[in-house]
Parts: sequence; structure tokens; C-alpha cells
Amino acid sequence: EPPPEVEVAVAAVLTYLCDTNISWENCATSLREGRAFLTEVAKFNTKHVTRNNLDRLMALEVSSEKVAEYAGGQFIPGVYTALCFAVLIEAVIRVNMDRFGLLE
Repeated sequence: EPPPEVEVAVAAVLTYLCDTNISWENCATSLREGRAFLTEVAKFNTKHVTRNNLDRLMALEVSSEKVAEYAGGQFIPGVYTALCFAVLIEAVIRVNMDRFGLLE
């Protein structure tokens, strides 16, 4: 099992893709798909995020800062992927909060 900072970043990407099964087994399966999974993530339009999906993403509390702190400047397998996913999810949340009028 990966550390929580890594696991939640991958789970958030599945949530972003509207997948309700965010178990680590399903996350690992998606990661093993490699380019096909990354292509699906890259092609998914942020406008497809529903308000319910946005709420689920925010509840996961993804943090690129926490992922980076966990790595502590060391190369740890999976951490750079998790960091990229965390940055993506933070941006998706921000864009959709704006779209739904939730930014102050």
C-alpha cells in the first residue's frame, strides 16, 4: 500500500473521471494501464465535472504540498506521478469552483 498522500492523489484522478470505485486495487489497475489511462485523463474535459463530483473531489483534500513534503526531495517510486495528479486535481477543483460560483 502506498502512503496516504500518494493514494489520495490517484483516487482523486479516478474521482475526476467519474469513477466511484477509488479503492487502491482499482487505482493500481488504472495506473498499470499506462498511456491509455494518461490519455483518458488528458482528454477528459473539466466541464464534465458535476457539482456532486466537485464536492467528492474537495472532500478528498488532495494536496500537492503534502505529496512533496512526503517525498522530501528524494526519489520515491510513484511520488512524481502522485505530485502531477495532485497539481492537476487542485487546478480542476479551482476551475470548477469558479464555474459553479463558489470562489469568494
